[in-house]
Amino acid sequence: MAADASDKTVAKAKATIRRAVLARRTAMDPTVRHAHSAAICARLLGLREVDDAAHVLAYRATGSEVDVDALAAAVRARGSRTSYPRVDGKHLVVIAVDDTTAFVPGYRAIDEPVGEPQPGDDLDVIVVPGVAFDLRGHRIGHGLGFYDRFLASRTTLRIGVAFDEQIIDGIPVEPFDASVDLVVTPTRTIRV
Repeated sequence: MAADASDKTVAKAKATIRRAVLARRTAMDPTVRHAHSAAICARLLGLREVDDAAHVLAYRATGSEVDVDALAAAVRARGSRTSYPRVDGKHLVVIAVDDTTAFVPGYRAIDEPVGEPQPGDDLDVIVVPGVAFDLRGHRIGHGLGFYDRFLASRTTLRIGVAFDEQIIDGIPVEPFDASVDLVVTPTRTIRV
């Protein structure tokens, strides 16, 4: 019983953090969010790990998330490959994306790429969205575990992206939570 109570306490703490950080992120001026997304993409493109990557998994932003489409376009422009995730049941699958790939509303009306799932075994970098991150690389997503399950079996470099307003002192962690190796904001790169 004690483990169940502890699990509920952690879940409750995460929900409180999620609400507070989402409110901060949503309250940001859209023009500022756009400028900060561009700064994050520029900072990502300046990382050796991203510069050396032959295959990058990005994502399509929704709502007030960091928009990394400029990163993906720049990666493709230099001749590397990009993929985006698509929800398939309770899991994410990898879909190759190029400049002609169509996106359609998918899970929760998030734009998802059209195409056949790929193994994604050759990914060099996974760009990970999140609601909140801490300085140890722990993250809180939207609470459905898609990225936690996806990252669980992968050793690929994981880079979280966030506005400075999304960085907090500490995140309670559960055994199934997947962390990131770096967190990139408009103003800094946090190496875990």
